[in-house]
Amino acid sequence: MPSLNTINIAATSLLAAVLVAFFRSAGAPPSTRTKWIDGAARQLLPVVVIKRAVYRCTDTYSHGARRADSARALAGAVRITSRTVNRMHRTSQRLPVRSHRRRQLKHHAGLVVAALRQAEARIDVEGAAAIPELARLLMKIADRYVQGHLGALLDDEELTGLEAVRDWEALRIAAFVVITVGSAATVSQIGLPESTRAYAISACGVLAAVLVYGQQRARRGLDLLSQIRGGQG
Repeated sequence: MPSLNTINIAATSLLAAVLVAFFRSAGAPPSTRTKWIDGAARQLLPVVVIKRAVYRCTDTYSHGARRADSARALAGAVRITSRTVNRMHRTSQRLPVRSHRRRQLKHHAGLVVAALRQAEARIDVEGAAAIPELARLLMKIADRYVQGHLGALLDDEELTGLEAVRDWEALRIAAFVVITVGSAATVSQIGLPESTRAYAISACGVLAAVLVYGQQRARRGLDLLSQIRGGQG
């Protein structure tokens, strides 16, 4: 099994190779096609996210999984990677919006997330010895994504006996919006002075973010709230 330093170097090399290959194959975009550049960056985002997760594997492994901050950072990286895996079928831009293949790809992504969680859970039992396997899975997923194998991010034998993890992000967003809008409507009806109404609505938004996303991920809801306000401005 390769060392974590070797895997980290491989992750960096993979990212560099993908960037070079992608832009060479696509050619230089015209200066007016800024959407093309945004699309390219979006397609490459999963590779960047996974590369960071592999770096966290290396950092945690080098500290023997003893330092709380390293272990916490790794857990956060795996969580972000899991969300990224669930969206790969959209991020890749390889499918039309209403493609019948999306359901199958979403199910496969849920199995891949389950495999990542299983590998991560082994750290609690085996300590740092379990980290190289987690890094190997991450690298394999990145490589398969780059090759366009969205329905085979991991092999079948690596997914045997697992139950697909559902992606609840859409429901979380809906719940957050409903709670925030409902709270704002309530605040508007209780006769608060104009000077304090905005603060009360903002406080309701923070509370909704904590309720829906939890204390550690509340920033996700607050970012969404900022986007909603930006769209209204």
